[in-house]
Amino acid sequence: MKKNYRKILIAVDGSSCSTKAAKKGIQLGIQLNAAIAVIYVVDDSFVALGTNETYGSPVTILNEMRQEGISVLDKVSSKMKIEKFLEVGKPFKEILYKARHWKADLIVMGTHGRTGLKHLLMGSVAEHVIRNSKCPVFIVPIN
Repeated sequence: MKKNYRKILIAVDGSSCSTKAAKKGIQLGIQLNAAIAVIYVVDDSFVALGTNETYGSPVTILNEMRQEGISVLDKVSSKMKIEKFLEVGKPFKEILYKARHWKADLIVMGTHGRTGLKHLLMGSVAEHVIRNSKCPVFIVPIN
């Protein structure tokens, strides 16, 4: 049975990898005449660390990160009408939540291709999404 993708959710984080994934996701959405949305998640895990003399209060940092997210979403969606979601939380959890509640048929995202210790320490948003998504996930590699 052939799957029709009517709603495509594209996860972006401002990196060149996610920009490449966004371009591929948008192309696919246009080809399939699907609704397209992009999501940027502000990772709030730093808030537990408290105030930092160098960077300021968690509220200040969170506001700056939100502004960065808005800028990334605007850049990705500047040439066409695309729904935009700016969320705060753990990236993989927010991507999965939004995909489920927006009723996405497909999630598109990039991967930084980290391996070894970096992967172990930082984890992989893409890996968590792949393992826990109820819909297919299209991963666009960095290369």
